[in-house]
Amino acid sequence: MNPQDVTDQTWLNRRPRQTVSLSIDHTWDEFQLYALSTGVSLLYGGSTYDDQTNAIYLPSYTTVGLSAAYKVNSHLTVSANLSNLFNRQYVTAYGYNTLGRTAFGKIAYTFRVLVII
Repeated sequence: MNPQDVTDQTWLNRRPRQTVSLSIDHTWDEFQLYALSTGVSLLYGGSTYDDQTNAIYLPSYTTVGLSAAYKVNSHLTVSANLSNLFNRQYVTAYGYNTLGRTAFGKIAYTFRVLVII
């Protein structure tokens, strides 16, 4: 990207030149674990500036995340996500910290509703 103000050639604030998001997921068929899936994700945000005058520099950052899900049966799935695995300290806006390492869990139950009209 080229997030530049054409009038004065400054970089637009909070718009990195590069942003990369990559995720890889795998279902464990090899070990007869069809119900288990895992994943890893990578997020890169390039350096940018926080203000219009390009005086406040925000350095680039990279975070890694992990995920796992297990399908207990045809209705019930249990999953977990771990964001910012290495507890990287970074900012996307000056003076506002982002979350450190964060874990989330989820239990999902799906069902069908039969409607007869």
